[in-house]
Amino acid sequence: MDSALLFLKDNAVAVGIVLTIVGLIGGAIGASARFLIDSKKIENEKKALRQQMITNNIAPMRQAWINEVRQKSAELLADFHLILYGKISKNNKTQLSILKDSDILDLMTTIQYKSSYLSLLLPLSTEKKPEEKSKQIAKHLNILTKMAALPNDKVVKEQVNKELRECVQVIKELIKDEWEVTKSLKEIE
Repeated sequence: MDSALLFLKDNAVAVGIVLTIVGLIGGAIGASARFLIDSKKIENEKKALRQQMITNNIAPMRQAWINEVRQKSAELLADFHLILYGKISKNNKTQLSILKDSDILDLMTTIQYKSSYLSLLLPLSTEKKPEEKSKQIAKHLNILTKMAALPNDKVVKEQVNKELRECVQVIKELIKDEWEVTKSLKEIE
């Protein structure tokens, strides 16, 4: 034991340097560990904040958009139905014809407005992200608009039914696809 104390006394400077180096290494390891723990904590807080933003802001906004597309589509398709079946019944001279020519002109103006509004609501199709359902909906709306502009005797009930049915189906598919995305945003953990 005396020899150990004598060694320390004779080499006090070297022992001091070694203890200083050991202290510095320990401090560096502690600081590195603290840095890693803090950066992991910050990363987790970022993820939680992003999830909160998505859950509280983006998902409700997407849901509101889905509801608006559904509502405006229903209104527009109801107007198409009214005008086209009004023309069919006028052509068939049935008692069901409740539309006057002035009503048809007013409905055509309304249809143009609602069709433009709905087109602006639909996702934009780009080269990088082709929105096939938006294109299909626009195509069906264009066909229905052309049918609505036809003279009464040129409107064919079977074609009207087919276009309305196909347009409704594509709108339903778009809404379902968008709902799946919205639902997945709410479920991100």
